[in-house]
Amino acid sequence: MHSSKKVVMDNKKKGPGLLFAKLGIVVLAVFGFTVGGLAFYGDCEKRNYDGCYQYKLQLLKNSANERKAVFIGGSSTNFGIHAKLFEEETGIRAINMGLSAGRSFEAYLESVKPYIKDGDYVFMCPEHPYYHSEFHNIDNGTSMFYLFQNFDAIKINNATDVYNTVKYSLYNGWTGWLNAILQVFDEMLVDVFHTKTPAVYDRWTCNENGDFTFHKDLTPTVYTPGNVSSALNSFTFFDGLRNYINEWKQTVNFTPYLLFAPIDENAIAGDLGFPQLEELIEERTGIKILNSQLESAYPREYFFDTYYHLKWEYGDTHTQLIIDKFIEAETLAIFA
Repeated sequence: MHSSKKVVMDNKKKGPGLLFAKLGIVVLAVFGFTVGGLAFYGDCEKRNYDGCYQYKLQLLKNSANERKAVFIGGSSTNFGIHAKLFEEETGIRAINMGLSAGRSFEAYLESVKPYIKDGDYVFMCPEHPYYHSEFHNIDNGTSMFYLFQNFDAIKINNATDVYNTVKYSLYNGWTGWLNAILQVFDEMLVDVFHTKTPAVYDRWTCNENGDFTFHKDLTPTVYTPGNVSSALNSFTFFDGLRNYINEWKQTVNFTPYLLFAPIDENAIAGDLGFPQLEELIEERTGIKILNSQLESAYPREYFFDTYYHLKWEYGDTHTQLIIDKFIEAETLAIFA
């Protein structure tokens, strides 16, 4: 008799009402974390990596009517280009829009497009993983925070794009909250308990040119991208880039340049295809490449955590190379 009552009670616990209540709690939690996490992306003072893109975009908006140089790319641009140094040496307003190569390159171009005027310079630095992808590739990580900056930056062409948009918005929402909590904990250690340096998590801050100014000095990983010049076999990305730039230049008279990303010299050891790669990319796109990949291959100790992320002092070194090549190219163009 006692055991039969227990069975009845267990059956009640498994009723649909309780299950729907649990489902509702989960849905509300996911929604709350998503909206809250995305909200954190809007505050650069939280030093959230993705959130600082909005700060960079605001710098670009404020400089919309100035003659300027805009650097677009992934983390190699973020850590390898110092727009402040470029501006000081050339006298041209410079903004570093670099963020992460895990997102559609087209989306980055779309996000800056409204603010590029006649006479501006657009420096594009696609890392090697882009060489093997589609120019428009939302599945490669384009995320919802673009909707808060420029609605056209995220393009939904089919059901797969819808699925990936929802997936990445949820992912960015949750990680936004998590990053915010971890940053608060890190700042508490630094500011309240007066530890000398950020203890657990990096504190990303941007200067007035959009350069990240904190490069943690870690031991570089040994990960390399393999035979990069194998990209000679595929031009899907560069065909898309050529068509995009040609269409854009019909409405705005700007000057585009391509840059090779700084890379660990071990990543290209024995890979003899780079001179050919440079020539074929220029021919395919019609866009001038300022620096060769061999010129931008640096010793591993120049990098602070991976083969694209230069330590601050070596970011200066790479930027100086770009400045010299830019001045040379512009001088030749004047006398051509």
